[in-house]
Amino acid sequence: MDSPNFELTRKLASRSGRGLKVQVLPAVDEIDIAQDKTVPVVANPHPGGLHPDLQTLYDNIDFKNRVCFLTGQRSADSLLNAAKELKAIRHIIDELKS
Repeated sequence: MDSPNFELTRKLASRSGRGLKVQVLPAVDEIDIAQDKTVPVVANPHPGGLHPDLQTLYDNIDFKNRVCFLTGQRSADSLLNAAKELKAIRHIIDELKS
């Protein structure tokens, strides 16, 4: 089975259009902002809003209109658990169909 992070990356990438480069839970030093690509970055929630490291990255990049940070209010653990449950349910359904 693939990890929930890989599954989320695959699903978002499959819906990506040209010039869109989705990054899911990357390390800050792995985020690559380019002039010709829009980069939605799915990041872990942080109690104070955007994580300070991501805010610093945003403050220091030239192409601010080429990045979007997506976070949520739920903790990353509960989000990953929900993704695992969904994947397990889909696996059970697939097994029942075959």
